[in-house]
Amino acid sequence: MQRELAEVSYIDGEYVFLKTSNASACGECSSKGSCGSVKLFNPVVKNDEIKVKNSLDLKEGDSVVLELAPSKLLQGTFLVYLLPLISLMVFSLLGKIVAGEGVSIIAGLVGMVVSLFFVSKYLAKKTVSQKFTPTMLEKD
Repeated sequence: MQRELAEVSYIDGEYVFLKTSNASACGECSSKGSCGSVKLFNPVVKNDEIKVKNSLDLKEGDSVVLELAPSKLLQGTFLVYLLPLISLMVFSLLGKIVAGEGVSIIAGLVGMVVSLFFVSKYLAKKTVSQKFTPTMLEKD
């Protein structure tokens, strides 16, 4: 399980906005300073804060342990990275079969952009975005 410590930034009704530091699994990654994975997998992230329902009666400044199931992380990775890459390859191949190399390049890029558009629309749905929202385990 992917676990991370977060601090309550502010409270808005029944929701808390949590500020996280760099993910614990990212500690050794060379891209940790510029990575946007959290934003890609969780569309409810605004200004590096995660919006989560306040199920632990948290107050401003409290720390909480968040958890994201590995299956959700893999599903998000597939949607955000692999699906557009697969679309690029499939549309490129179709473009080459139909009209040649020049069309292949354009078709591949169009396929990737269309795929990214549909992935972003899919992830923006409230029911789907809740699926990728981390679970609060306990106060720290």
